[in-house]
Amino acid sequence: MNTKLFVTLAVFFLVAISGCTEEQPTETMENPTTEIELNDEVEPTETTPIIPEQTNEEIEPIITPTIEKLGKPYRCDDALILEKFELLGAEVLRKPAPFGKTINFVSCNVKQDGQIIMQFEIHELNNMEMALESMEDEARQYQNQIPDLTKTIENVGYKSYSFYSANTKENRFLFLGNDNRQKIIVKMKSTPGIIVNASIVKQAAEILAELI
Repeated sequence: MNTKLFVTLAVFFLVAISGCTEEQPTETMENPTTEIELNDEVEPTETTPIIPEQTNEEIEPIITPTIEKLGKPYRCDDALILEKFELLGAEVLRKPAPFGKTINFVSCNVKQDGQIIMQFEIHELNNMEMALESMEDEARQYQNQIPDLTKTIENVGYKSYSFYSANTKENRFLFLGNDNRQKIIVKMKSTPGIIVNASIVKQAAEILAELI
């Protein structure tokens, strides 16, 4: 074989082999994710509970003040009554008891700005049944005496009613005390001819209910 032809074929063969074996470019990901990122799990850590600091300070007990109560015999000039009614700017005076009333009956006048604005009576009965019956009977008598008298259920004492007459402008209040050991009914009414606000009469009733 011609030497020149052999060399030419050899060169051509080498060029052809080098073209086939040329490395192709490798693709790269824009945001490669490493194996560590995929499998990187954070183990939960235990937190130690916060225990409040113990102190040696003593907690003082809450003391509810006791309310003094009226005792027998009931009197208009009892220091507790006078003190409480002074908050209303009023004084309490004894009113002579009507003829035939027992020693358990007390009648008082309430004086404010130089005039008697209302009166109240304290009646003690033997048992709760008698007290409730007497109270309802008194309420009926009020409404029979003054036809336009309206009755309203109140929340003073064990049981209570207020009354008002648009014609006479009179306010009345009737309640039974909370203390079951003392079956006491208190009757209150404003002085006829003198206009007394219903709230004043109710405040006076609340004062007496607290003391009885």
